[in-house]
Amino acid sequence: MKAVPWRAFASIIGHWHIRGYGTFAIADPDSDTVFGLCGHWHPGGWPALELGWSLFDGHEGKGFATEAALAVRDYSFVEMQVDCLYSYINGDNHPSIAVARRVGGILDESAEVPGEGVLAWRHDRPATLA
Repeated sequence: MKAVPWRAFASIIGHWHIRGYGTFAIADPDSDTVFGLCGHWHPGGWPALELGWSLFDGHEGKGFATEAALAVRDYSFVEMQVDCLYSYINGDNHPSIAVARRVGGILDESAEVPGEGVLAWRHDRPATLA
């Protein structure tokens, strides 16, 4: 295994152990084929709890990220009882911005961001989960 994927995998596992939450695999339940990841990210120094998603090549544009993000968003508000989530997205990543909008994200220009060129999309508790 190459060092970069190993470190990424180890950081995901460590995040679960340190924070008690992290990312989930997006997978086909019939074949167990993994399409990507979706879940929570909040490493030390990060501005806020993030709802993030990432799809592997060839699985974009099929609704997987939106479906997963909606499930994790609802889990966050119902099970974790969070007040709000953020998705930090590079301003040039138009497909991810579209997902953020589809799951109810609102661009928050006043929010702290973890880097240059990154936009903060705030997710508030939907009225349907009140």
